[in-house]
Amino acid sequence: EQERDHFNFLVKAGVIVGSGGLIFGYDIGVIAGTLGQLQSSFQLTEFEEGLVVSIIYAGATLGSCVGGYICDSLGRWRTIHLQNGVFILGAIVAAAAQNIAT
Repeated sequence: EQERDHFNFLVKAGVIVGSGGLIFGYDIGVIAGTLGQLQSSFQLTEFEEGLVVSIIYAGATLGSCVGGYICDSLGRWRTIHLQNGVFILGAIVAAAAQNIAT
């Protein structure tokens, strides 16, 4: 019985982790797909295009480095709310951007 519970937990954890990777890959695909529009709207150089695509990796790296500590100190529920707030703020900033610097 205990082994079955452990197996079920591992399956659920694997599905959650796998779906997170799938969503991350989808986000990268969306960003790569919009590069043409970004280039025409903001007249990006090749370096700036690379910066736009690679910044998501920097955010993921930072999040993975500090996420556990934040979760340990705030708890899961507050961490999820904090994450949602950061996501909403990022969407607002991205929508209001007038150039690559803003």
